[in-house]
Amino acid sequence: MNQDKKRRANGNSRPKKKKRYSRRQILFNRLLVLVVFLALVFGVVKGVRWALVKLDIIDTPSVFESEVIVKDNKETELQDTNDEEKTAKTANVEEQAEPAAEEEYTGIDLENASDPYYEAQTPMLVGPNNPIPSDFVPNLVDIYGGYKFDKKAVKALNDMMEAAKKDGVSLYVLSAYRSFESQTRLFTQKVDEYVGYGNDKETAVVYASKWVAKPGTSEHGTGLAVDLNSLEESFDQTAAYKWLQAHCAEYGFIMRYPKDKTDITKINYEPWHYRYVGSNHAKIIMEKGITLEEYLA
Repeated sequence: MNQDKKRRANGNSRPKKKKRYSRRQILFNRLLVLVVFLALVFGVVKGVRWALVKLDIIDTPSVFESEVIVKDNKETELQDTNDEEKTAKTANVEEQAEPAAEEEYTGIDLENASDPYYEAQTPMLVGPNNPIPSDFVPNLVDIYGGYKFDKKAVKALNDMMEAAKKDGVSLYVLSAYRSFESQTRLFTQKVDEYVGYGNDKETAVVYASKWVAKPGTSEHGTGLAVDLNSLEESFDQTAAYKWLQAHCAEYGFIMRYPKDKTDITKINYEPWHYRYVGSNHAKIIMEKGITLEEYLA
């Protein structure tokens, strides 16, 4: 009792009891300390090993470093692949961007290349001394009257006839494409006609060839020639002839056999026979009053 009073007088309460740990708690705490210690040791060893690898003192990388190296190798391979693809694409673009080889200049005036009746190719010469090439195959389409005409030139023919109609002039087709067989039949008929006049066969052939081309030498076999309105020389006295002389070249046509050029064409005067050559060629030929032979020479 007196001791309690003394403690209270000194400001002290009852003495605290010393905390006691159970055996299980003591073992757990020791185990925890051991784990922390081992972790610190492992970390130090790993750090030292990493430093040695970086300093090239040892060659064997850690697992972590191996993963980094593999990753770096994959990134390098991927980069190389991308570089190769970029190089291939660049080469492909450069190849596509390379300008096409310049076309050989043919000597043709390109000033009117936008003309719908412009023809870049040199006209094919067909006549007594220039037969149609054996490998030539005309590209034909049907036109009015049951005739056939070259596909690329049919628009020019239609446009020319329509323009004449608007000017009050009627143009109509008497003959267009002729097959080799048709030309043979016509030529034979003409030869027989001259034989009937009392000429021998050889002379009849010479006379007939002035009016009807020998098979294989007729422009009608190209599908580019057309006979219009009349097969008489008096056609040159008509309004249709005068209109053609003034406008046929605009649509790419020429009067193929002029009156004063028979010694060049070897064909008699045919004011009705028109040949499509393209407006760029036709304008020169008609303006100069020359033949296709002279133009191509």
